[in-house]
Amino acid sequence: MERKKLSKSEKEYLKGIIGTLALEKLNDREIQVYLKEDKGIEIERITVNKIRLQIQRNASKWYNELRASKFLYIAHFKERIDTTYRVEKKLWEILNDPESGKMEQIKACTEIRNNEMFLSNLYDIARYLTERIEKDGSSTSNESLSTERETEGTRTTLSIPIPDIE
Repeated sequence: MERKKLSKSEKEYLKGIIGTLALEKLNDREIQVYLKEDKGIEIERITVNKIRLQIQRNASKWYNELRASKFLYIAHFKERIDTTYRVEKKLWEILNDPESGKMEQIKACTEIRNNEMFLSNLYDIARYLTERIEKDGSSTSNESLSTERETEGTRTTLSIPIPDIE
C-alpha cells in the first residue's frame, strides 16, 4: 500500500483529533476506526501511536519548561489577564456609547458579565499558582511574586454607572 505524504495542515488536523480522542481515553485502534469511519481518513495504527506519543512528548516538554521558568509562566498568565481587561474596557465603551443600539448594549452586557466571571476564574487560578510556587520553593532568580494585594490593585473601578436598558 502506497503511503500518502500528509501536508503540514493535515498533520496538525490529525494531531488535534488524535489528541482530543486520546483525552477521551480512546485507544489507538478506536482512534483509527473513528478516523476512517467518521472522517474518511485512512491511517495506520502505528501512525496513530506515533502521533499520540509525539503529542505526549511535546506536552511534557512544554510543562517542564513552564515548571523550570515559574515567573515566565506567571508573566504569560498576567498577559491574559491584561488582555481580558482591555476587552472589558472596549465592551464598556460599546455599552456606554449613545450610538449603540439596544441589541449591541444587551450583547455588551452579556459579554461584560462573562468577562467578569472569566476574570474571577483567572484570579482564582493565579492565587493557586502563586501559592503553589511559594510552596514548591523560590526561583533561582531574585524576582518576587506579586502579592494578592498588588494583583487586586490592578483591577479597574468603573466610574460610569451601568445604563438602564429598556
